[in-house]
Amino acid sequence: MNIIPNLTLVALQFLPFIVTIAALYFIVFKPMMDYLEEREHASSGATDTAKELEKEIQTKKSEILREINIALKEASDKRSVVRQELVEEYNQFVSQKRHVAETVIKEAANEIAVEKSAARQEVRVQAEAFANEIAGKIIGRNIA
Repeated sequence: MNIIPNLTLVALQFLPFIVTIAALYFIVFKPMMDYLEEREHASSGATDTAKELEKEIQTKKSEILREINIALKEASDKRSVVRQELVEEYNQFVSQKRHVAETVIKEAANEIAVEKSAARQEVRVQAEAFANEIAGKIIGRNIA
């Protein structure tokens, strides 16, 4: 048993080891490292693209929300204007109908007053006729 290694044997074993490492480097390690670097680049590029898209989405979202708020305000203003017009039309309609109703009431009151006056006159005439008849029966002769 020799403790000191044989240098030729070590060199002969070292040569296939180096060839194997070099072959593995070019066949496996270098393509794998290129693939991983490309993947890292694509991943970071996709992340950057996603961040840019997210910013664009937020910008468009805020723009859309602003436009929605503007549209809601315009609709509210239009609704308010239309409501005011309808209230004015309603008030005018009610005013016209009140005027018509007051006119009808005044005409009815005048008719009632005329009929009341005619009824009084008729009652007065009948009362006088009854009074004359009663007086004539009491006195026994015709009073005219």
